[in-house]
Amino acid sequence: MELQHFSHQHLLILGEVNDDGEAIVCSVCWEKNSGSAFSCKNCLFFLHKFCAEFPEEMEHPIHAHSLALQRPKFHVEFCDVCKKHICGFGYGCLPCHFYVDIRCSVRGQHFSSKHQLMILNEDEKNDVDERVSCDVCLQQITGSTAAYKCTNCSPSIYFHKLCAQLPAEMEQPMHPEHPLALLQVVACKFRCDGCDISLKEFIYRCSICNFNLDRRCALRAQKVNHESHNHPLSLVSSSAFLRMSCLWHKA
Repeated sequence: MELQHFSHQHLLILGEVNDDGEAIVCSVCWEKNSGSAFSCKNCLFFLHKFCAEFPEEMEHPIHAHSLALQRPKFHVEFCDVCKKHICGFGYGCLPCHFYVDIRCSVRGQHFSSKHQLMILNEDEKNDVDERVSCDVCLQQITGSTAAYKCTNCSPSIYFHKLCAQLPAEMEQPMHPEHPLALLQVVACKFRCDGCDISLKEFIYRCSICNFNLDRRCALRAQKVNHESHNHPLSLVSSSAFLRMSCLWHKA
């Protein structure tokens, strides 16, 4: 199998990589190659098959514009998501000077697509170390709640069943203008527009409006009945409530 990758002038051939005792590194992610890979052996250029299939352009929920796959640029030092130094390729929006590394670009996809999930039975849950937590909500995995384990990850990763089934996108009455996309937060740079708490895990975000909700606020009941009022009460953002309060005050 041959591939013409935009980053290299020669055709790349898919085959088994023999490192002959030397570390052969993927030119996209800068991780060691093992097994099959695309290569130009004359130039010592190698790509993981997975990395070779990255699209040249992608949408990411943390940014409003399309991001283009970029060759390594030494003047771009840090990923705008995880704040770590960018090694290898990354995705960027040149007009906004916004860049994400390869790992964080993958985090923009729905997390469950990257894992082979197996439901745990009662005995397996009881055998889980008490320090193990759900990779989404960061709460402990206990015998009382349904949970999944990823059979491909080492060390093992666990998810509560409800957390693993979070929708990748949702409509939210608190932000009717645009749908909200599920995003894994690596650096604590956002606050929830529902409860004003700093966000540390998976969130729902509208990158166009910079509107963010933690999963608890996003999934909260949108209407409730309360004994103090005759009609159902609708959930609104605190900013909307302040705007209404201001109008009532002026009236």
